[in-house]
Amino acid sequence: MEVPSFALFSPEISIDQWLPNRCEAYDGIAINEIIVDDGIRENMNSKELFYSITPEIVWKKLKRKLEIFVLNK
Repeated sequence: MEVPSFALFSPEISIDQWLPNRCEAYDGIAINEIIVDDGIRENMNSKELFYSITPEIVWKKLKRKLEIFVLNK
């Protein structure tokens, strides 16, 4: 059963390792996509990093997925 999925990845997790076959149907979001500067991320604690993944950022990506896989069926 192929069910589209979307995951939020913890700041310590590599999205490339945990989602190697990333595509439109199987996707997620990781902190390094939001804060691309390694130096900035290194000076933030885990809580600050995780809270950088805001509902607005998630919804922006998730809304597109819903439009493709749910609303267009």
